[in-house]
Amino acid sequence: KLANVQTTALAGDSATMTTVAEMTWETVLRPSLLTVYQVAPERLELGTLYDNIRLMGSNTKTSRFEIAFWNKIFYPGAVLVMMVLALPFAQFQRRSGGMGVRIFTGTMLGLAFFMLGRLFNNLGVLNDWPPLFAATFPLVLFTAIAMGLLAWIARRYTKTPRRRPSGVRLAALPPRRAQLPVVGGQRGADPGREERLERGHHR
Repeated sequence: KLANVQTTALAGDSATMTTVAEMTWETVLRPSLLTVYQVAPERLELGTLYDNIRLMGSNTKTSRFEIAFWNKIFYPGAVLVMMVLALPFAQFQRRSGGMGVRIFTGTMLGLAFFMLGRLFNNLGVLNDWPPLFAATFPLVLFTAIAMGLLAWIARRYTKTPRRRPSGVRLAALPPRRAQLPVVGGQRGADPGREERLERGHHR
């Protein structure tokens, strides 16, 4: 609503001015569309980015808004790529050592993915690259790296036979002896012994 509004109506060669104390102004503009150049496109919502791109049309350079739009769409895919990229480092055995090196390497890969994404966003705006290419190339590249690492680990575990740990020997088990039946509370007693003793006693 507007207060103390003065309107001028043009009709032919004459102009009529009217003053209104309060008037409702109907327009297609929304407050979110007026913040196009005040807020960074990366911080805008997905719906707001789409409305801004459609509003500016082909008369304005919208590559930055389109790159931010595609980044928000493929953001869940980036999370999945980071999870897949962490799988090769989890396949190594703990006894092999180098836990700190693996953690450092994984951290550097995650930082490289973040920096490469920012680099391609800026290069896409400066060089007028296709927004979809600028937003998805780092994602595709690190997906290929993760799949390559997984394939390398799979080949390594299939070709390398499992070795017995050094210093561990299997002790030979002693041969099992045949167990004699238990007779008269004693193991290994002769079954006919008691009968022979009784015969000798009678004699």
